[in-house]
Amino acid sequence: MIINKRRDCQTCGIRNVTILNNASSVLLEIINSKKYCLKYLRGEEIVKEGTPIEGVYIVSSGIVKIHKQGRHGRQFILRLATTGSIIGLPMEENQKHDFTVTAVEDSNVCFVEHSDFKEALRNFPELKDKLLEEFSRELKETELRAISLAQLSVREKVAESIHYLAKTYKINNRSGFYRVNVGRQDIAEFTGTTKEQVSKYYGEFESLDIIAAKGRLLHVKNMEKLEEIFH
Repeated sequence: MIINKRRDCQTCGIRNVTILNNASSVLLEIINSKKYCLKYLRGEEIVKEGTPIEGVYIVSSGIVKIHKQGRHGRQFILRLATTGSIIGLPMEENQKHDFTVTAVEDSNVCFVEHSDFKEALRNFPELKDKLLEEFSRELKETELRAISLAQLSVREKVAESIHYLAKTYKINNRSGFYRVNVGRQDIAEFTGTTKEQVSKYYGEFESLDIIAAKGRLLHVKNMEKLEEIFH
């Protein structure tokens, strides 16, 4: 972890995609004075499952994965968090994280301590409203994807996960290309299958000219054909 120079919330380029998008200048000044700007390199843990929640993190750039450890130490990726996402929402005192957060690529986050964020929630009702909106949106997306995955075969799950990741990367990087910097193990953890199964379907999708894979870099060449597999 690297501590970066603090960025001004008032002029921050990503504020409009965070819960602070319509915040008053007073609230922005308070958050600005309380936050820490941190950088995590790819593979670094931001929070660890089972540790106390010390505060909230807002992703200012990069992509992080929220994952849990299952039986026999197996990892399951629950979702990805990108620019503007908030992690570690404090609900009760002494609550612990029920997931681990790890940087998928070099990522910058803004951190606000638990007590400071809860005080802001008490004093600024508009912040609480935005937080509830974010909760609802995130819950709906997670539930819809879980229902969808439960009805898919392993082949379809791999295709759906590649599609989800490709769209996430395109939106986050605004590159116009569907390129994903994740390994086969990440896809396996995202679908609840094995690395070997993922490699099998990578080979099939490459033979159909749907994707091109080299190391961790995955390029989706035909999104429509990919969607047809799991729709």
